[in-house]
Amino acid sequence: MSQVISIPIKSTINADDEILLASSHKENEAPYSRLLELSQVSLLKSYSAHFTLFDGHFVSVNIKTAFSRPKKYWINLAYLEPTPRRVFKIDRLFFYITGILSVSTVVFMLINAFLDDPWRLMPVNIVLISSALISFLLLIYRSKDRIVLFSRYGRINWLEFLINKPNRRAYKEFIEKLVSVSHAVSSHQSPRHEQRLGAELHEHRRLRDEGILPSHVYENVKQRFLGQHVYLKDVYMEHSDYRGNQVEINSSNLKYVIKQVVPKLGDKFAMLRRNIKNRISQSGQKEAV
Repeated sequence: MSQVISIPIKSTINADDEILLASSHKENEAPYSRLLELSQVSLLKSYSAHFTLFDGHFVSVNIKTAFSRPKKYWINLAYLEPTPRRVFKIDRLFFYITGILSVSTVVFMLINAFLDDPWRLMPVNIVLISSALISFLLLIYRSKDRIVLFSRYGRINWLEFLINKPNRRAYKEFIEKLVSVSHAVSSHQSPRHEQRLGAELHEHRRLRDEGILPSHVYENVKQRFLGQHVYLKDVYMEHSDYRGNQVEINSSNLKYVIKQVVPKLGDKFAMLRRNIKNRISQSGQKEAV
C-alpha cells in the first residue's frame, strides 16, 4: 500500500528586483503517492542520500555529509534534462600531493636500503608513508565518480547518484524510472520556448531562496537565460503600481500592461487629435478673415 504525503510548494519570486520571463508554471498543492525510493550510503566519503520519486513528477532529495549541513529539497522533473551523464573528477591538489609523497617514500626507502644503519631514516619513512596514506584517502574523498542529471536549460547539477548503490538492480530501476517520468512530463510542457525558460528560471529561483543553489550560480543562470532571449527585454517597461513604486512589467502579466498602458496611450492619441482639429479650425478662421 502506497504512502501518501504532501509536498509544500513555495514561491518567493519578487518582480521588483529582477526580470522574469513568461512562465507557465502552475503550483500544485495536491498530495502525491510514492512511486519508488532509493537510499545510497558511502562510508568512506561519509555521504548518505535518500531519493523519493512521486507520481506527480516530483523527486525529493535528502543529503547528509560529514562537513556540511544536511540538504533537503524537491525537484520538478519537468525542468530536468532526462539524460544521465557520468562525471569523473579527480581532485588535482591531493593527486599531486599523493604522487609527490609516494615518490619521496620510494626514494627514501631505496636510500635506507644502502645505509649501514637501516634505522637511521626509519622515522622519516614512517612519516612519509603515513602522509601518503592520509593524502590518498583525502584524494578518494574529494574525487567524484557519479551519475549526474542537470537542469534542462540552466545546465546546473540538480541530482547526483553514486554508481550501483546500494546494488545494481535497485540503482538501475530507479534511474530508468526517473528518466521515463522526466521524458513523459517534458512532453506535456508548453510549446513556447520562452514559457519553458521562464518556468525553469522560476524553479532555479526557488532553489536559490531555499539555500540549495548559491546566489552567484543563480545569477549566472539568469544571465544565461536572458542571453538566449534578448528580444524579450524590449517588451519590458517600467510603471508605477498603486503605491507609487516602480515595478517591472513583462509579458507574463500582459493584462496589467493593457489596463495600465493602453488607456494612457488612448488619452494621448485623443489629445493629439484635438490639437490637430484646433489647429485646422484656427487656420481656417485666419483664411476666412
